[in-house]
Amino acid sequence: MGQIILIVLLLILIFDTIRGFKRGFLKSLLLLATWLLTFAIAYSAADTVKQYVIQMFMKSEQNILTDQLAYFIAFALIVLVLKAVFSILVGVISKFGDLPVIGWFNHFFGGVLGFVKGIIVISFLLFAIYLCQYIGFKQEYNEIMQTSSLLQFMAENNPVITMLKGAMPF
Repeated sequence: MGQIILIVLLLILIFDTIRGFKRGFLKSLLLLATWLLTFAIAYSAADTVKQYVIQMFMKSEQNILTDQLAYFIAFALIVLVLKAVFSILVGVISKFGDLPVIGWFNHFFGGVLGFVKGIIVISFLLFAIYLCQYIGFKQEYNEIMQTSSLLQFMAENNPVITMLKGAMPF
């Protein structure tokens, strides 16, 4: 089982590196920035938009809308609209990354950024696996870690586990 997990983690790393290389640094960075910006804007504007969603549903005879559902609908609408707008902007701006002089550097550093993103994803997945030992899967966790020394090394030197270990109540 540990070997399968290790292979999946390495495939994630390879996939993210190749995808970053194909997209290029500029587009990868812009996509990351747009996701962060989209969620920040949606979080701050959802309460305001929620009021309009509630007013829209109040006109119907059956009001099945709760406050949390209205917030979720508002948040989702904001995310969808902003991602559509940002996708168009990223498409236009990322064309500059294909210019002859910039192109090779753009793709190379895109691969580096993809590799870093893959490392971050793997770190969080290993943290999720690490938490399994505290929810009743301690024996399975130990068996998985003992089957692969590389997986054990990755879990022991995981920055996410190191940072969050002290914050966990267990």
